Amino acid sequence: MSRGGVYRYFSSTEEMIRALLEKNNKEFIKYINELIDEHDKMWDALEDYLQNLESEASDPFSIVVYEYFVTGWRTEERRNYLARRYENGKAIFLRLFEEGVRRGEFSPKQPLEAINSFFINVNDGISMEATLLDEKTVRVAEQIKALKMYLKQALGLTK
Repeated sequence: MSRGGVYRYFSSTEEMIRALLEKNNKEFIKYINELIDEHDKMWDALEDYLQNLESEASDPFSIVVYEYFVTGWRTEERRNYLARRYENGKAIFLRLFEEGVRRGEFSPKQPLEAINSFFINVNDGISMEATLLDEKTVRVAEQIKALKMYLKQALGLTK
């Protein structure tokens, strides 16, 4: 699509990025809900998610999102949007961890909120580094293996 064609639908780059972020967020919520619905065990859902993260760690969209927020940190409205987005992301993953507790599969050794925040930060770090460098340099597979080891212990995987 030409630049003019894009601006026919969006009045600014800001509006276009927001539309992409919202679309991505809706798809992500649907994806996590499907993982929860399709798996009897939440550990299996987590493993599927992490396998997907490993295969898509260097998705260029990750760096676009990162750059969007880093370059706009001085803009109060964008910081507020980032905070809302972060809280929504936390709620999405927390649902998965809470479902594991509800099903008797997880017996957390740390507060779920702490596990959840750590999980998100590691995910974001892996994606950003793999996009900036490459998956081999960043050792994505090894980092995900380490994250799984942490999660098994922190979540108190019981089954």
